[in-house]
Amino acid sequence: MTLVSFLLLALLALPAVAAAQNFEPDGYYLPKEPLTVSDHEIALFDLRSLEYVYDQKTRGKVLRVPPTARLRIIRLADRTETRYRCGKIIVKPDALSFVCPGTTLGVVMIRGNFIDPRLGFRDRQDVLPKQTVVVDATVTITREGKELLARRVAFTYWEGD
Repeated sequence: MTLVSFLLLALLALPAVAAAQNFEPDGYYLPKEPLTVSDHEIALFDLRSLEYVYDQKTRGKVLRVPPTARLRIIRLADRTETRYRCGKIIVKPDALSFVCPGTTLGVVMIRGNFIDPRLGFRDRQDVLPKQTVVVDATVTITREGKELLARRVAFTYWEGD
C-alpha cells in the first residue's frame, strides 16, 4: 500500500470515527404505534451513555460511561408502570441491541439501528419530540422458550425533562 493510499483510507475513515465519538443517543425512545402484549404495553426504553459531572475540577465536563438501558412496561388493567434494567447492551451509531430478562412479559430483546445517527437527536430541529422516527428495530418477546412476539417497530425520540 502506498502512502497516498494509506492517507486516503485514513481520511475516509475519519468521519465515522468522529461520528461515533460524538454520538449522543441519551434519551427516551417510544414506539410510534402502541405495542401491546398480554394486557401490557411496552411504553418506552431509555438509554444513557453520558454523565455530566459538575465540580470545581471538571467545570461541567461530559464523561462517557458504559451504556445503560431500561425498559418501561405498563400493565393496562391498572396502569401500573414497572421499569426493568437491561443487559448485553450495544449502542453505536449504526447498531442498537439489548436484552431485558425477567420482565412481566418474559425476556424482551430489542435489536435494530438508528436511522440517522448524526451526533444524536437532542436539540435537532429536524427531530420532532415523540413524532420523528429515529430507530427501526425488531422487538422479540419470549417466555419459557416460546416466542410471544417478533415485530418490527419504529421508535420516536424524546430527550425528557
